[in-house]
Amino acid sequence: MKDIAFFEVALRNAYDREIDSRWDGTRHWLFDDDSPVNIPIPRHNRAGKSFDANALNRTSIRNATPSRTETIQPDKTIANLPLGFWAHLTDKAHERILWIPYLHHAWPSGTNRADLNAKIRLINECRNRIAHHEPLFHNADGTRNPAVVDGLVVDLFHELLPQADVFEPDAPTPVELFLHSSPRP
Repeated sequence: MKDIAFFEVALRNAYDREIDSRWDGTRHWLFDDDSPVNIPIPRHNRAGKSFDANALNRTSIRNATPSRTETIQPDKTIANLPLGFWAHLTDKAHERILWIPYLHHAWPSGTNRADLNAKIRLINECRNRIAHHEPLFHNADGTRNPAVVDGLVVDLFHELLPQADVFEPDAPTPVELFLHSSPRP
């Protein structure tokens, strides 16, 4: 969880920085009704049913915003938003309104949005499994292997913050040390 927490903070700070530096709305991008995280994005699922791809974002922002009796501070809301919110911003529905004008600037040139989205969603899924004390080692397809997810966390963290020294180069992470000392069948 510690490695994922480092990644989550790096991701949210990078996304906030990129959107905030380019957003020209009248309010902070989280609270402006015209913001790409708030405007309705009508989509259809595979069954043909209509839905709003930003409904979940608006709910997350509302739930993360401190009570209305306090002065609304974007930093407090940003810190309260779950990793799932940030993961959702790179999905296909947000490609034109968020990825292209804002978020791709946080990543190395040529980063593939769909591949990145899959990796961030996998990290979020693993984080949720850990937080809910669900099994990590016995999944049918092996995609949620803790070593794989830990490698993604470290790699993506370094892509966001190449100068940061949170993870020592070529040194095993705590997850790798644990897996080496406690091999699974």
